[in-house]
Amino acid sequence: MKRRNFLRGMAAAPLLGSATVFPAPKGVLVNDVHTGLNPTWVASISRPTSLAEVRNLVRDCAKHGRSLSVSASRHAAGGQQFATDSVLLDMRAMNRVISLDDKTGVLHVEAGIEWPELIHGYTALQKENVV
Repeated sequence: MKRRNFLRGMAAAPLLGSATVFPAPKGVLVNDVHTGLNPTWVASISRPTSLAEVRNLVRDCAKHGRSLSVSASRHAAGGQQFATDSVLLDMRAMNRVISLDDKTGVLHVEAGIEWPELIHGYTALQKENVV
């Protein structure tokens, strides 16, 4: 046996042995966008588009004793955004501006909104409210 072949075999040995030790992961691997330091296996990802869907998902998780994680653009990099084996509630589809209170200046938006949608929605509401 050549030295090179022996070294290749030794390098692969830990990988071959670990196949029986570690079960195949189930679910979906998610991570934060910026650091990539928080890979986490979640059971599934749900992408609600309405408050009613969010309410139903929360009730379903509570009924079945499942953990629930909530994220949008996955910018958080502290490891707190995902729970292992949880249902990940991906809020990115809920990205609309709801209303602008003219008296208080409070802008009501959905949980998955990002800056471009917020600015566009806010300026559109201002144009509608110009007297």
